[in-house]
Amino acid sequence: MHLKYALSNRQALDEQFSDRVWTFATLLAIVLFGSSAWASPHNLPQLSYERTIESPALTTLEKNILRSIQKWARSHKDGFSFDARLTRTAYSHVGNLPLSVEGELDLAKLQEKAQAWGLTDAQLGAIYLSLPPDEKIQPHLQQQLEERVRHVHFNRIGLALKKDTYQTRLLILFSRNVLALDAIAPRMLVGRSQKIQGRVRNLPKTRSQVEPYLTLVVQNPDGTIRRTPAILNKNRFSLDLPGSLQPGKSIVEIMLERGKGPEIAALFPIHMVLSPKHLQKQKKLSAKPLERTPRDLENTLRNLILAERQNLGLDLPSSSHALSAAARSHAKEMVHEGFFAHRSPKRGDLGKRLYKRGIPYKRALENIAISGNLEDALKQWLKSPAHRANILDPQISTFGVAVAKQKNGSSTQYFSVLILADLEDDPDLQTSSAAASNPEQHGG
Repeated sequence: MHLKYALSNRQALDEQFSDRVWTFATLLAIVLFGSSAWASPHNLPQLSYERTIESPALTTLEKNILRSIQKWARSHKDGFSFDARLTRTAYSHVGNLPLSVEGELDLAKLQEKAQAWGLTDAQLGAIYLSLPPDEKIQPHLQQQLEERVRHVHFNRIGLALKKDTYQTRLLILFSRNVLALDAIAPRMLVGRSQKIQGRVRNLPKTRSQVEPYLTLVVQNPDGTIRRTPAILNKNRFSLDLPGSLQPGKSIVEIMLERGKGPEIAALFPIHMVLSPKHLQKQKKLSAKPLERTPRDLENTLRNLILAERQNLGLDLPSSSHALSAAARSHAKEMVHEGFFAHRSPKRGDLGKRLYKRGIPYKRALENIAISGNLEDALKQWLKSPAHRANILDPQISTFGVAVAKQKNGSSTQYFSVLILADLEDDPDLQTSSAAASNPEQHGG
């Protein structure tokens, strides 16, 4: 049995610990989540972020472990506040963790679940101990606290313990809370803004000539970034989350600068949804024979697809520039070369087209249609069981759309292409496995 240690490259701990191998049955993993570790939309909370929730009732042994950790923290002039959301997260995971220490904790899943309980802290750490039932926990726990946690300024804690005939499993979660945020709605209507308000906790005086300030960083579903600075007023702040964000999942990051370099103070996803009035407007626009730009047409089709998923209570996938570019190329080629098919005479099928563009994916789907307006294109897809299944696939996380126009006298035909995908975790990964996959393709 070995101890394994994982740390994101966003922030490194003391390198002297990075190569040590331990000889007892313990697994330790600490991760500091930055802007690249974003939660899946499947775990967005239904209520608000930073809400108060009830903690599970701790056992006597769990209470004793918590007291010993808090005592250890006080001895180092530090402290941990018990957090019900971290505890709920630990309770939901400890029973599924392996008895052995082969492999590593799924740190991304822990972050997603903590956000689902309403946590916005950007830095998360975890210790997992897996021991024989008759072995004492405290010696191993104290050693791990000294060697690992002492070097990171966590201030929240939650834990869960599961003990059976074969093994004792203890999962302890830590987070670093910098901002005292007011409640934040995890879903917003497009067109309506929301204020993010709160205060910075324990802001120390610094000799730095840089005045402390916050920056709100929002990544739109299409990958574009917005940055909005804010000045602190006696540790209080108010940030405006604009209502002009696009439909889909946006990632919100609050950066704090206080003279020592920027720190990720909070990190959480927000889902932008369409109001019934907005949906009706999109349907009217799609039916009007107005002369609109390709981008206008694509935005209309994108919103119609998102609206259909929203009406059925499904999560809204993120819009991808790369997938839209691949769809746009195929739509234009069908118009210019005079064919209607998934397989391009020049570029091949969907798998080959994505591979040539360096887009790695686990699974990819494609719908194509020819119609007199965009609403009819969507109707064609929804009437076909195969097309409908693609649009409403719950496992799809990303999509791209394109529309190319073909003039036939006084009438206009629209060639619509929709590509949906579950992309690889590493956006830079470009391997032959993408071409080897078998994307599902359905035509109109």
